[in-house]
Amino acid sequence: MHATRFSFVLAAFAAACTSSSPETAAPAELPDLVVSASCARREDTVMVAIAVTNNGRGAAAPSPTRVEFNDDPASAVLRRTHFIAAHAVDTFEVELPGICSKIACRWTITVDSAKPVRESGRC
Repeated sequence: MHATRFSFVLAAFAAACTSSSPETAAPAELPDLVVSASCARREDTVMVAIAVTNNGRGAAAPSPTRVEFNDDPASAVLRRTHFIAAHAVDTFEVELPGICSKIACRWTITVDSAKPVRESGRC
């Protein structure tokens, strides 16, 4: 029993001391999409200005962004973002719908809502 355990420890130690082969590929450069929004006024119309930022190292393909107001799925607006290079931003505006009162309106924005963009898991 001791001989088996010793050989296992030796094998693990030897494996830890070996260098990786040069053929090992580096992980892919992935996008990391983050959304932000703010209110904007254009004359008498209140808009939501939306910015989709790619904080990742790889480019993001065009993808759908869903904007939903006051937790009402019927109010959803779907916009397609453009190609977003690494560390770049794509912006667009959405008019507040009639279901939003002049006092308050909540919105939820889901970037890459159909999940076609393979993203990094960085926080």
